[in-house]
Amino acid sequence: MKIIRTVSRLGLRVMLGAGVLVVALAGLASPCAAFDEPNSAVLTLRLGFGFDRGLGEDVSVPDDPKLDFGPKDQMTLSVWVMLLDHAEVYHILGKRSAGCGSINYQIARDSRGRSFNSDAGLVLTTVPDLPLGEWTRIKVTYANLKLTIYLNGKQVGGASPYELETVNDAPLVIGGSGDCGDTFPGRIGLTTIYHRVGAQTD
Repeated sequence: MKIIRTVSRLGLRVMLGAGVLVVALAGLASPCAAFDEPNSAVLTLRLGFGFDRGLGEDVSVPDDPKLDFGPKDQMTLSVWVMLLDHAEVYHILGKRSAGCGSINYQIARDSRGRSFNSDAGLVLTTVPDLPLGEWTRIKVTYANLKLTIYLNGKQVGGASPYELETVNDAPLVIGGSGDCGDTFPGRIGLTTIYHRVGAQTD
């Protein structure tokens, strides 16, 4: 096993070995889906803790081709979050190059509202922010040049045609995006990424 990054205050380690991502929190390992199963998640992180914005905490997963999504790929991003404090700008997750550069995909909020971003452009939702103190599921799907955003199973945004553009070699950051700061002011629970689009309730 190779330890990728440790968030020391949280006791979190993200490891990659034998094609399987494993997350260990306080010494307890949670195995994730194997990369070579086409209908399984390529990434599953079971976190559940909060991020300290003052310390700029996040979880960084190293670049892997299975975490890249191009124009012809299918993609599902699913993340459970609990907002604990209002902030005008925050990042939930993102695969973004250094220097706030190229974005393969990103879920974030800025002064315009909550959105999905990529180099193809920003797609705003009809819900400007998340409720405080409640677990909320955000899901983004992409297939056949169509992007759809759901909040707790209800569609709240989308774009068609929409084409994901260039992939990058940036790490996937949970609780942030690239090195842009503005980490998520709350807790992030189960985060799952698929190279497929399933039923709306998946």
